[in-house]
Amino acid sequence: MSSELPSISALLPSRNGEKYLHRLVPRILAMLRETDELIVVNDGSTDNSALVLASQAVSDPRIRVLTTEGVGLVAALNWGIENAKSPWIARFDVDDEYVLDRLNLQRGLIGNDVAVIFSDYSFISSTGVWLGTVPSAITSNQTKLSLVTSQRTPHPIALLNRANVLSVGGYRLEDFPAEDLGLWLRMVEKGKFLSVPMVLMSYRLSGGSISSSNRKSQLIKKNSLISDFRAWDELIESCLQEYKSTITFYLKQRNPTARIVLHLRDIAEASRFSGSEVSIAKLLTALPLFSLIKIPFVLIDFSAKTVLRRSYRLTKNFIEQISKEPDRVMRNQSKQG
Repeated sequence: MSSELPSISALLPSRNGEKYLHRLVPRILAMLRETDELIVVNDGSTDNSALVLASQAVSDPRIRVLTTEGVGLVAALNWGIENAKSPWIARFDVDDEYVLDRLNLQRGLIGNDVAVIFSDYSFISSTGVWLGTVPSAITSNQTKLSLVTSQRTPHPIALLNRANVLSVGGYRLEDFPAEDLGLWLRMVEKGKFLSVPMVLMSYRLSGGSISSSNRKSQLIKKNSLISDFRAWDELIESCLQEYKSTITFYLKQRNPTARIVLHLRDIAEASRFSGSEVSIAKLLTALPLFSLIKIPFVLIDFSAKTVLRRSYRLTKNFIEQISKEPDRVMRNQSKQG
């Protein structure tokens, strides 16, 4: 890693994250250089987060704690970015898990023409059980096109060009709870979207997470943002021109068939929103035979993992609902029966 690479401000928004801070903060610090910093936005926590963070900040001057009165994720993120001292912002979420090489690997992709850097990621249960992996699109046009499904560009692993974020107005409250997708779509013209083709984060599925409790409104907002985006035709055309070279590149990476399948899905989905006519069958003819043979198995595995995660979310939410309001839930079930 070159010492000339710019510094990074790790940004960790947290509300009542006490049980995770003890482990996560030291882990983030282990990823940072001496010239980097960790900004923790303690947003209206009612647990002992403030005491934990105060103790941690005393032992390491790279930690900066910003305290808010429960302003919400969008405002907390924007405040953290505005106060950051570094030209690059590394997003972290308090309940997710990260490999120690995360920033080293992402830092290696930093360039003047780069806007955002992602990575592959896995899903885990609240107890750490693996629930599948999502391989990223890796290269720029392919990653931008993958925004159409909003699955391969996870918010908590993003390394952001701070100047680009500020130039498009940061996160917008009207985009919540798809504030990340709204930001990515506005940053498309600002530079390259790249990704490290390795699992650098495990995204924890928990019933109390924002994406679980607001899943329906999140899907509605995502569809609205994707429908309003006007560059799908241009991105599709770029990806079709690069298709053969993309396949050749993917065949040299981890999970090549899965990346190919997801890329074809992205093309098909983007063409649906743009109204373009793209023959996926014709694109399949360009694949080597061994990849074609693997495609059904990849589709079955991907579908099974998706069903597993949805079932886990539903079960987790139901159990939490019962534990909080057992009488009301049982009465509703009795009426439905």
